Amino acid sequence: MPGLSARIADSLIESRIIKEEDRGLYEYGIRQFCFATLNLVTEICIGIMCGMLKECIAFLIAYIPLRRFAGGLHAKSELRCYGLSTLVFGAGLAFIRIGRTMWTTIILPVLFFAACGIVASAAPVDSSAKPLDEVEHKVFRKRTQCILVVHIILFVLAFILSWDIAVILVVADAMLSVMLIFGIIKNKFSVR
Repeated sequence: MPGLSARIADSLIESRIIKEEDRGLYEYGIRQFCFATLNLVTEICIGIMCGMLKECIAFLIAYIPLRRFAGGLHAKSELRCYGLSTLVFGAGLAFIRIGRTMWTTIILPVLFFAACGIVASAAPVDSSAKPLDEVEHKVFRKRTQCILVVHIILFVLAFILSWDIAVILVVADAMLSVMLIFGIIKNKFSVR
């Protein structure tokens, strides 16, 4: 990906769309976009291969905004991030499949509210590579809380109307709570 982002930046500079002094910023942005696109395409392919495209899309809609603001475990490289994201996503789909049939009406809300409690109390968890300043911490915490309120409302409605959506929300929030816990552990033991 670094070679591709450099070639695209070269093309943009030659076309006088960007300035040479902005090359690094654009290369970084292009590389991040390429990895995000690769990640999304991989996850959709996994969803299709598992026969769970609708669940895949619903999980991503629930998980991505919350992960964006709550933070959690961050990998040291883009390739490791891609691998970790794919692993979390695959595990999420497996838990959705299991949860549909094996979780009871008692287990589901217990898991959901436990996960929400962890997310609400721990978020945001920053990265040792890019710690959040005080303002970012407050903004990310507030946004996480707003998303959690939406998830809670949706969960209550889904618990009554759509078991599958309720399971997806539980898995998304539970997976994020695990990522937060691992992020906290990693930050505690890493040298800043």
